[in-house]
Amino acid sequence: MTKVIYQKGEHDSAVAALAMATGLSYDEVLDRFWGYVKAGRTPGIVTITNWLESLGFETKTVAGRVKPFAPMHIAKVMWECPHFVAMNGEGQVFDPHPHGHHHKKLDHPHFTKVFWVMGIWREGALRGLLDGIHMQAS
Repeated sequence: MTKVIYQKGEHDSAVAALAMATGLSYDEVLDRFWGYVKAGRTPGIVTITNWLESLGFETKTVAGRVKPFAPMHIAKVMWECPHFVAMNGEGQVFDPHPHGHHHKKLDHPHFTKVFWVMGIWREGALRGLLDGIHMQAS
């Protein structure tokens, strides 16, 4: 069960969403992305991917509003301004904004755009899943 981790400031929804999606603490993620939060910016896909892979996670990023395809995800959405949320494998959204508790799915009307969704797996889990699909198709 995913526990909602709330953002603590105006520019740290990515930190809270990554903490939820990876099982790391807010402070562990903030240590890596403090410079972005301090500057009022959010990290990009390449920065997030490189960091996750350095911790032993595998990722796959898909543009737009998609159905869940991994055990956990983060998504960059537009909700008045760019914002990050976490999503589990059943499509339930966990919004780190203190007033975002009613955002339960990516198709919520407040999310006027979904820029991208990044699936996140523990190292080897994605490869094993793809190998299993390949074996079934053979």
